[in-house]
Amino acid sequence: MVATPLQPPSTASVLQAPGTALGTPGPAPVAASPPGALPQTKPSPMRTPPSATADYLDNSPPPYPAQSWRRGEQGTVLVRTLISKDGSALDAMLAQSSGFDRLDRAALQAVMQWRYRPATLDGIPQELWFDVPVMFKLN
Repeated sequence: MVATPLQPPSTASVLQAPGTALGTPGPAPVAASPPGALPQTKPSPMRTPPSATADYLDNSPPPYPAQSWRRGEQGTVLVRTLISKDGSALDAMLAQSSGFDRLDRAALQAVMQWRYRPATLDGIPQELWFDVPVMFKLN
């Protein structure tokens, strides 16, 4: 059984700079550059998605439910998890079921106990929803 993170699609969440709100007007326009001058561009913010696989996190896979093991139940659970600025899970919900309730519950419980590297915007930690796949596979 392996638990690995899935990098969220770049369009799944909107990150914004601290202290700003969506729909807030931007800065005042800047005076035009003299003719022949190169246009000045503002560098885009550096975004880093959350991660559950950094070596220092030591997230152990969830225990395989005994009844699921006896019945041969396997599958992958996709858990949508809200990662805090400090790397803890604030909330989790089932994004995609394995088809087995016991496996789904075990995955939800595990990801809420795990530690994560939080998402960042220009080096500043941000809260962000993150899809975490948890695979239950019998060997």
